[in-house]
Amino acid sequence: MMQQPTDQPTCGYRARLRDGGLLLLVLLAGVLLAQWAYLPGRAVASGMDTVPVLLPLDNLHELEQFPNNGGTYRWTRHSSRIEVPNPGGSTTLLLRLAGGAGRTVNAHVQVGDTRLPLVVQPDVRVYRVLLPPSPEQRFAITLRSDTFEERNRSLGVVLATVGIAGGGGVPGHVLLALLVASGGGYLLLRQAGGRVVGHPVGAALLTVGVQGLVLLWLVAGGWRYALAVPLLLLVAL
Repeated sequence: MMQQPTDQPTCGYRARLRDGGLLLLVLLAGVLLAQWAYLPGRAVASGMDTVPVLLPLDNLHELEQFPNNGGTYRWTRHSSRIEVPNPGGSTTLLLRLAGGAGRTVNAHVQVGDTRLPLVVQPDVRVYRVLLPPSPEQRFAITLRSDTFEERNRSLGVVLATVGIAGGGGVPGHVLLALLVASGGGYLLLRQAGGRVVGHPVGAALLTVGVQGLVLLWLVAGGWRYALAVPLLLLVAL
């Protein structure tokens, strides 16, 4: 009895088709999980003594203390830079500012191409600035103001607290990094082989599980560190 030859090209085509379909499902799961993770509102407020990994500051004066244990603050210079994490969606920036005793200061906040004027009153007040959705993982905020000279220092305004609130949309760079890492992780597991990890379904399930763990970390507060993009791209490499 003659044995029928195996149609190897057809089998290979079916295997590639199966892998492609599972990869698409993995990427779709990443999109849906990311949308779920960024759906709730989230907010964080940071004082001037916050560690730099959470609140990078550039070109501000040294830390000072309000009287009667009223918290900490820093004087800005003519142009100071603050970086805050992006909570996703439409975002509200909250700044606790003061011009200083008897001093009203003309200032403006710049984020990308958006420039918003502020008139900072002498006493400490909260100023709210609406920011458009951004694909970036952080907002780079430049605060510029008039200055005056005191004890060989050029002083702008008092900055006490920086807050950010938003939610409802995934920053584009976070989503892109998640999809790149998911695709790369799935293909790497397939190449690694093995009865479970190397199996197409096993590799897909493991990849989706890792997606869920990363997004749970973001939901639990990891978004404040703005480290998701570099960590995910490191996995992809």
